[in-house]
Amino acid sequence: MTRTIFILIFPLLIISILSCNRQSCDSKLAAADSLMFISPEKSLSILESISEIEKYGKKERAYYALLLSQAKSRNHITPENDSLIRIAINYYSKNDDSYKRAWCYVVASDIYDVLGNDSLAIMYAREAERESKSIDDLRLKYYSNYFLGYMLHHKKPYNESNLYLNEAIKYANELGDTLHIISSLDNLGTNALYESRYEVALAYYQQALSYCISKKWNKYLAHFYSCIAIAAQQKNDYGYALNNINKSIDACHLFDSHIDSCSLYQFKSNILAGLGMWDSIPYYAKKGLSDSSFVTRGMYDATMIKWAEGKKDYKRAIDYYRHYAAMLDSIHKEEMEDNVMKMQKKYDLTQAIIERDRLYMKNQRLVLIVLGLFVICFGALIVVLLYRRRIKELQRQREEAKAELTHNTLKMMNERNRRLIADERRRHRLLALTDVIAKVMSTGRHDDAEQLKRHKDMALTNDETARLIEAVDVCYEGYLTRLQDEHPALGQNDLALCCMILLKVTNRDIAILFGLSSDTLKKRKLRLRTEKLCITDVLEEWLERDSRTYVDEIDAEYATPEDTPDDKETPDIATVTVSDAAADAGASPDSDTPPSAQ
Repeated sequence: MTRTIFILIFPLLIISILSCNRQSCDSKLAAADSLMFISPEKSLSILESISEIEKYGKKERAYYALLLSQAKSRNHITPENDSLIRIAINYYSKNDDSYKRAWCYVVASDIYDVLGNDSLAIMYAREAERESKSIDDLRLKYYSNYFLGYMLHHKKPYNESNLYLNEAIKYANELGDTLHIISSLDNLGTNALYESRYEVALAYYQQALSYCISKKWNKYLAHFYSCIAIAAQQKNDYGYALNNINKSIDACHLFDSHIDSCSLYQFKSNILAGLGMWDSIPYYAKKGLSDSSFVTRGMYDATMIKWAEGKKDYKRAIDYYRHYAAMLDSIHKEEMEDNVMKMQKKYDLTQAIIERDRLYMKNQRLVLIVLGLFVICFGALIVVLLYRRRIKELQRQREEAKAELTHNTLKMMNERNRRLIADERRRHRLLALTDVIAKVMSTGRHDDAEQLKRHKDMALTNDETARLIEAVDVCYEGYLTRLQDEHPALGQNDLALCCMILLKVTNRDIAILFGLSSDTLKKRKLRLRTEKLCITDVLEEWLERDSRTYVDEIDAEYATPEDTPDDKETPDIATVTVSDAAADAGASPDSDTPPSAQ
């Protein structure tokens, strides 16, 4: 019993411990996030206290990577590489959390700027600014616009950089964040200096200086006094420049400023050279030499060159020129040596990579051969299978084509048989009305001379005309009735003319049967086609086509399975002529009367 209870309780204990660790990690991440802008040092300390972050999920690891990168950035810790922030970028770029994704891009732009990758820094700054537009967070909007404006400060022209820096000032004013207002104004002034707009630069620096009067921000007084001095010197206003550089030196000594006083003394000596105050220049120039860097040494030599020229001591001027040129040569030589060392490292690294790849290929040659044979065999097997599948597919297509051909053949035979039966049915119906048809057909058996004598005797009476229309209408399943319904303007003579055309009676015989001349018959046909039927086709062709279509529809509607013969041999020609009906009525079989319509 005790063993069973232990087995049940042990998994619960493991789950509870893991959940406690997870809750502890989540609470630490939340605390570090809340302290990020209040106390960056405490935030970094909390994040560094989290151990074994690899045990947690992707979400926690990405959040941890984002916060740790941001904390190191705010504590001015230079990153060695971008491996940490890449974890956050890879996660949040595919995640729906736009707020954290925007912050991730902000931190990434700052890190890549420190690492010297300007293109990636600008790219992520633009992404952060684009993401921040849809997020209601003033701090995020400030940082995204400020970083983008700062990244673009070396891209000429500076209009785009100024646009984003002014947006950053707007959000900083809404936040009441004086430090960020000062930083943005400083960058705007620097952009104006780069564009040689010295009055604009002075306006920005003086506006920033007005925020530094308070005790909290007086450590920035030395910086902005020196910036104003630089702008004034560029304007050749050396008196105003000297006044502000003196204020900058005083502020540097009075307050905890991050500016090196040596550079200020060197700059002051340069301003004194512009004013022609030669006696004071050596003192301030030497005072600025406490820093032995190339920059201060170069500024010292450049100032002393001006001093020697001003004092007309050209021998000393030449010595300073030589020293300055030697220093420039040493700087160039050092840069060249650095470039050579970098290229040598790249070359050595390339050679090592080539040797490693050669050894790797040599060791893996057998594996590649075996793998190639396997791929060939597998490919051959696939080809055989595809070939067999293709053969089966072709056989299936042939069977389907054969079945479809049989079906179409049977369908055509049924249609042919149906038409033959329909034509046979009309033939029998026509036999009952052969007296008028016989008269019409008999006109073709007389020669012209006799016909002229019997012209009046051969003309159809009104009764015969009506019976002719009735016979043809019955033969064509009510086609003439439908034609008169669709064209009410058709009279009895017009319908009789249509009957003659359907019976394939020649124009000579039609003129005889109607008692008309050939010209009058042509005019009547023209009027029938254009005025009453309103068609543009040839009258005979149109009537033949329209009547056949109508009769086929009627036959298809009334066709029954019993109408199709099963074992009877069907004739080759599926038409029955009116001459057959006339022969049944006693007409001569050697008549040259053309066949009538089916």
